[in-house]
Amino acid sequence: MTSRRRQILDATRDLLLKEGFRGISMRKVAERVGVSATAIYRHFADRNALVAAAQEEGGQQLAQYFARALAGKTPHERLYLTGRNYLRFALEHQKDYQLLFMAWDELPVDLPSPRHGGRYAPTFQFLLDRGEPVHL
Repeated sequence: MTSRRRQILDATRDLLLKEGFRGISMRKVAERVGVSATAIYRHFADRNALVAAAQEEGGQQLAQYFARALAGKTPHERLYLTGRNYLRFALEHQKDYQLLFMAWDELPVDLPSPRHGGRYAPTFQFLLDRGEPVHL
């Protein structure tokens, strides 16, 4: 990922958490990054695409943490590792965690979301699959 794209996504994430979806504009993101608003459009079609990319990045990070739980040899161990890696993700990627799990009410329904069958559904399906009965 280019450093400019990284800066844009970081600024978007910060603005989302500080001001909510209504506080996001291409102009505000551009000001934080130090570029013109039109420069943002080289990377993202519109505000929804910008926010969706920030969410998708966080979802991909979370999926990597969850995948580590598959190393467990038993269902009990995999469930334990899933919880442990979920917590590790929350602590190591606080902004992504907040964006994925704490800001949904601020976002429009047409953005991908686990609540509406969006792109992160496989990540959340992973959690559901780990919820199989565990016999101790």
